[in-house]
Amino acid sequence: MTWVGTIFQVGQELHDTALNAVNDDITAQANGDTGAPKQQVGSYATGSITAAKIAASAVVRSKLATALTSTSGSLSVGENVGIILSRNAFFPMIYVSAQRTTWRPHLSDGGSGSSPRFSLTAVTAEASYEVAYRYVTTGS
Repeated sequence: MTWVGTIFQVGQELHDTALNAVNDDITAQANGDTGAPKQQVGSYATGSITAAKIAASAVVRSKLATALTSTSGSLSVGENVGIILSRNAFFPMIYVSAQRTTWRPHLSDGGSGSSPRFSLTAVTAEASYEVAYRYVTTGS
Protein backbone atom coordinates (compact mmCIF):
# COMPACT_ATOMS: atom_id res chain seq x y z
CA MET A 1 0.00 0.00 0.00
CA THR A 2 1.03 3.56 -0.44
CA TRP A 3 0.16 6.24 2.08
CA VAL A 4 -2.16 8.78 0.46
CA GLY A 5 -3.12 10.92 3.45
CA THR A 6 -6.80 11.15 2.56
CA ILE A 7 -8.44 14.41 3.65
CA PHE A 8 -12.18 15.05 3.73
CA GLN A 9 -14.10 18.30 3.88
CA VAL A 10 -16.77 18.90 6.53
CA GLY A 11 -20.11 17.76 5.14
CA GLN A 12 -18.55 15.82 2.27
CA GLU A 13 -20.37 12.65 1.28
CA LEU A 14 -18.19 9.56 1.66
CA HIS A 15 -18.55 6.93 -1.00
CA ASP A 16 -16.85 3.57 -1.36
CA THR A 17 -13.81 5.06 -3.11
CA ALA A 18 -13.15 7.50 -0.25
CA LEU A 19 -13.72 4.84 2.40
CA ASN A 20 -11.38 2.44 0.58
CA ALA A 21 -8.74 5.19 0.57
CA VAL A 22 -9.09 5.54 4.35
CA ASN A 23 -8.74 1.76 4.72
CA ASP A 24 -5.64 1.82 2.49
CA ASP A 25 -4.12 4.62 4.60
CA ILE A 26 -4.70 2.64 7.80
CA THR A 27 -3.08 -0.44 6.23
CA ALA A 28 -0.12 1.61 4.95
CA GLN A 29 0.39 3.11 8.41
CA ALA A 30 0.24 -0.32 10.10
CA ASN A 31 2.77 -1.69 7.59
CA GLY A 32 5.11 1.27 8.07
CA ASP A 33 5.02 2.12 4.38
CA THR A 34 6.95 5.10 3.01
CA GLY A 35 5.28 8.40 3.85
CA ALA A 36 2.94 6.90 6.45
CA PRO A 37 3.06 8.26 10.01
CA LYS A 38 5.12 6.10 12.39
CA GLN A 39 3.56 4.14 15.22
CA GLN A 40 4.18 5.87 18.56
CA VAL A 41 5.88 3.89 21.35
CA GLY A 42 3.08 4.47 23.86
CA SER A 43 0.56 2.88 21.53
CA TYR A 44 2.19 -0.57 21.52
CA ALA A 45 0.12 -3.11 23.37
CA THR A 46 1.69 -4.86 26.35
CA GLY A 47 3.55 -7.92 25.12
CA SER A 48 3.63 -6.72 21.52
CA ILE A 49 7.46 -6.70 21.47
CA THR A 50 8.05 -10.42 21.49
CA ALA A 51 11.12 -12.64 21.41
CA ALA A 52 10.28 -13.48 17.80
CA LYS A 53 10.33 -9.79 16.82
CA ILE A 54 13.64 -9.30 18.62
CA ALA A 55 15.08 -12.38 16.89
CA ALA A 56 13.94 -10.94 13.56
CA SER A 57 15.99 -7.78 14.28
CA ALA A 58 12.85 -5.68 14.67
CA VAL A 59 14.38 -4.09 17.81
CA VAL A 60 17.66 -2.47 16.80
CA ARG A 61 20.55 -1.25 18.98
CA SER A 62 19.82 2.42 18.31
CA LYS A 63 16.34 1.98 19.80
CA LEU A 64 17.52 0.12 22.92
CA ALA A 65 18.22 2.35 25.95
CA THR A 66 21.14 1.05 28.01
CA ALA A 67 23.40 2.27 30.79
CA LEU A 68 26.92 1.31 31.80
CA THR A 69 28.00 0.76 35.40
CA SER A 70 30.91 -0.79 37.25
CA THR A 71 32.19 -1.77 40.67
CA SER A 72 35.72 -2.48 41.89
CA GLY A 73 37.67 -3.45 44.97
CA SER A 74 40.39 -5.71 46.35
CA LEU A 75 40.41 -9.18 47.91
CA SER A 76 42.72 -10.87 50.42
CA VAL A 77 43.67 -14.52 49.91
CA GLY A 78 40.57 -16.66 50.54
CA GLU A 79 38.25 -13.67 50.61
CA ASN A 80 35.26 -13.50 48.31
CA VAL A 81 32.89 -10.78 47.23
CA GLY A 82 29.34 -11.10 45.94
CA ILE A 83 28.53 -8.98 42.89
CA ILE A 84 24.86 -8.18 42.26
CA LEU A 85 24.06 -6.89 38.78
CA SER A 86 21.15 -4.69 37.74
CA ARG A 87 18.05 -6.32 36.35
CA ASN A 88 18.30 -6.91 32.57
CA ALA A 89 22.10 -6.91 32.66
CA PHE A 90 24.27 -8.08 29.79
CA PHE A 91 27.15 -10.43 30.58
CA PRO A 92 29.75 -8.49 32.59
CA MET A 93 33.37 -7.78 31.74
CA ILE A 94 35.40 -9.06 34.70
CA TYR A 95 38.98 -7.86 35.20
CA VAL A 96 41.17 -9.34 37.98
CA SER A 97 44.84 -8.82 38.82
CA ALA A 98 45.58 -12.38 40.04
CA GLN A 99 45.29 -15.43 37.77
CA ARG A 100 43.93 -17.67 40.51
CA THR A 101 40.75 -15.71 41.15
CA THR A 102 37.62 -17.81 40.72
CA TRP A 103 34.20 -16.80 39.44
CA ARG A 104 31.13 -18.65 40.70
CA PRO A 105 27.47 -18.12 39.91
CA HIS A 106 25.11 -17.87 42.87
CA LEU A 107 22.77 -20.79 42.37
CA SER A 108 21.14 -21.16 45.79
CA ASP A 109 20.79 -17.67 47.26
CA GLY A 110 18.08 -16.14 45.11
CA GLY A 111 20.11 -15.34 41.99
CA SER A 112 17.79 -15.14 38.99
CA GLY A 113 17.20 -13.30 35.74
CA SER A 114 15.71 -10.39 37.69
CA SER A 115 18.48 -10.48 40.30
CA PRO A 116 21.65 -11.73 38.56
CA ARG A 117 24.68 -12.25 40.79
CA PHE A 118 27.97 -14.07 41.11
CA SER A 119 31.02 -14.13 43.38
CA LEU A 120 34.76 -13.66 42.96
CA THR A 121 37.26 -15.39 45.27
CA ALA A 122 41.01 -14.72 45.55
CA VAL A 123 42.52 -18.24 45.75
CA THR A 124 46.32 -17.95 46.11
CA ALA A 125 47.16 -14.24 46.04
CA GLU A 126 45.64 -10.88 46.82
CA ALA A 127 43.70 -9.54 43.87
CA SER A 128 42.06 -6.35 42.73
CA TYR A 129 38.97 -6.57 40.56
CA GLU A 130 36.73 -4.47 38.38
CA VAL A 131 33.36 -5.57 37.04
CA ALA A 132 31.75 -3.46 34.31
CA TYR A 133 28.50 -4.22 32.53
CA ARG A 134 25.75 -2.70 30.46
CA TYR A 135 22.06 -3.13 31.24
CA VAL A 136 18.72 -2.29 29.63
CA THR A 137 17.02 0.75 31.14
CA THR A 138 13.90 2.79 30.50
CA GLY A 139 15.85 6.05 30.13
CA SER A 140 17.43 7.36 26.98
